[in-house]
Amino acid sequence: MWNVSSSSLHLLDISKVAKLTAKHLHPLVSWFQSNFRVRNTSVRRSLHSGLNFALETREGTQEEIAALSVALFRALNLTTRFVSILNVASLKPEADKTDYSSEDASRLSKGIFSTSTPMGW
Repeated sequence: MWNVSSSSLHLLDISKVAKLTAKHLHPLVSWFQSNFRVRNTSVRRSLHSGLNFALETREGTQEEIAALSVALFRALNLTTRFVSILNVASLKPEADKTDYSSEDASRLSKGIFSTSTPMGW
């Protein structure tokens, strides 16, 4: 059962704050950290199953917990982006060539989000 106290209910008003600061976000982040835990597992579940399991048990993989935090922030009308892979391009063209095999790249990209989220500006 969720422990929702009256002091926790003020977190719902966070979307009404005109100029959001770290001070405003701290209680929300603290609440999330105290209620959800990252667990290491080799068990693979579908997106739907994994997120349901993470909500029920309050434990999930790094990707599941990150996806839940993004969903929470978006539900509070906060602009949020989930980036699963941060691939920074080098200034030197020859450094852009990776030593990863296609098998390594495929293994790294498996998870809840099957493709990386590009960071466009």
